This record gives sequence, structure tokens and C-alpha cells, in this order.
Amino acid sequence: MKRRRSPPPSLCLVCAIAIILAVTSSVRADEPLTQEQVSQNVANVVERIRSFEPVEQVNDNQMDIYLLDLESGNIEVAFDDPNLELGTPFWSADGLKIMFDATPGRKWNQTQMMMLDATADDADVTVVGFGNCPTISPNGKQVSYRLNRDALPGTEPGVWVQDLNGEELLPLGIIGYPRWSPDGDKILVSGYGFSQLTLVDVATSEQVELKLDGLEFRSNPYWVDGSSTIIGLFVSQTDAKIALIEVSQPDRCRLERVLWTQGDGLNVSICSPVYSSFTGKCIFSGRTDNGYQLYILDDKQEGPPQAINHCGPVSYLDELAMSPDGRYILFCSSKEIRELLKKQPD
Repeated sequence: MKRRRSPPPSLCLVCAIAIILAVTSSVRADEPLTQEQVSQNVANVVERIRSFEPVEQVNDNQMDIYLLDLESGNIEVAFDDPNLELGTPFWSADGLKIMFDATPGRKWNQTQMMMLDATADDADVTVVGFGNCPTISPNGKQVSYRLNRDALPGTEPGVWVQDLNGEELLPLGIIGYPRWSPDGDKILVSGYGFSQLTLVDVATSEQVELKLDGLEFRSNPYWVDGSSTIIGLFVSQTDAKIALIEVSQPDRCRLERVLWTQGDGLNVSICSPVYSSFTGKCIFSGRTDNGYQLYILDDKQEGPPQAINHCGPVSYLDELAMSPDGRYILFCSSKEIRELLKKQPD
């Protein structure tokens, strides 16, 4: 994992304490952040990322995480390591933290969760614990994740919740890919194949399956900002579409809005759509026989999705996450995308 030179631990501790005191004195713990404060937190995280230096890629199977700025169109390496395959990034609701998973040599029982926390003035990437597909609670104090089989002796595989300080570990009794709800009360879990979505109550572990008449789920869902709406790929007997679905009543989910119907001006298989109501932009990975490519749908523009420059086609590009202010996209991609990045204008 690429690192910056760090000051002595004592200096890091002083910086962290100073920042925490400053934050708690100006914003009460129970007071929601403004959108401007969230955007500033996002900018702080991006500044940390840009202080890292990319490492030389020596492993053909290397999977790294990249950062796309939707305002400038610039793409850069966010996190990389020649000995690890990185994936499933997640950006916290307050904008201060990014988590992802790291796997040595495709040994999935050894996958660990990593975190960059920009609360500290000179933040570095740290190991949180075993698990993959992490999702951070809205209050930033807990993480839910998928624990693979044989990751920890005597521990059952499936979705777990733990405090970020590691003090409490709770199984939810379900296997899948978790996404914490914006209100913090529930975790949305998509099963393998994504055809079944289940809301799990964090306090009681009660499970309720999402049902939507006439449509089936076909992608990992993504919560839209702080609402009870998710975005995903949904299929009917006649077509497939990127749509916004309101899920406050899980047994009677409601189609809120269709963003795009597959094949309307563009023929690609849809992967990992994300959307921001603040910017009106939807980003997704599209797959054809030539490989994967990032595309953008913009509420302000008409017509089919547009390919994003220097974002494909490559052999793999998926696992998207959007910053909470809607400006940045994190995605996982394979080695050859670095050749495309060299073609970016200075």
C-alpha cells in the first residue's frame, strides 16, 4: 500500500486531538453536517489521496482503486499495492472516511478491510480487520462487512457488524453484500446474483425481503444520498433499466423514476450504477465484447449515456462508489487502465 512519510506517533496524536477538539467545539455530535461541510471533508480526503505516490505495477492480476473527478474529468490512482488486489471502496456519509478491501493473491479468507480516515491531519491507510465489502454506518462509528469462510477460526461466514475500534462483533445471520441505510437503523443486503435484496434491522437482526411488482433486482443497490431511495439495475419481462426505487415500505417498493432503459441509444450490459440527487449525475460501468467502460447520465442532458474519456475499454472496471457530495467516483480496475491515464491532458 502506498504511504506518505509520517511524523512521529506523538505528533500524529497531538494533531488528531487538536482536530477532534476543533470539530466537537463547532459542531455538536448530534447535529447533521451541512452539504458545504461534507464537501470540505471530501476535499480533505482527496487531498490525502493526492499526497500518496502510485507504486509501479508488477503484478498482471493487480487490481487498484482509482479516483474520477466529475468536474474536471481527471482520473488518478487512489489506492494501490503490487501485492494486493483492492476492491469494493466505500465513502462515508460525512465524507471523512474511505474503506475498501485488500486480498493477497486471491486468498479470499485472508481479505482485510482498510481505511483512510481524514480526521487526522496526516492520515494514512490502516487495517481495520478481516472482511470485505465494508460499509460504514452514517454516524461513522461502526462498519458492516462480509466475512468469508475460514477468515477467522470458529467464526461463521456472512454479514457482520463491528465497532470501528473493534470492541463489539455482531453477526446478522445472512450472507451477501451489505449497504448501511442512511438512517442507520438497517442494512440492505444483496444476495449472490443480486436477485434478492433484504433489509436487516441492526438492533434486532429482523429480516424483510424487498418486493417490487413486475421488476427483479439485478445489481448491487446503492443508497441515494440521505433518502429511502436506492438506485440499481432492474429487469422486467421486456427490458432492463437503471431506476430509482423507493423502499420505505419493503413489501411494496415503488418505482420512483427510470433514468435509462438498456438499449436506448446504447447497447451495453449495466454494472454498479450510482447516482447523486445533488448533481443529477448517474455513473455506471458498461460491459461489451471489448471490455468495461465508464458511462455518465446527466439530468441536464438528453440522449443516451456518454462514455467517459480514458475510462475504458479495459478488461475490468467495476465496484463504483460515489463521494457523498456527488463530485468524485471511486472504482476498481485492472492494470491496463494506467496506459489510458497517460493519454490524459496535463
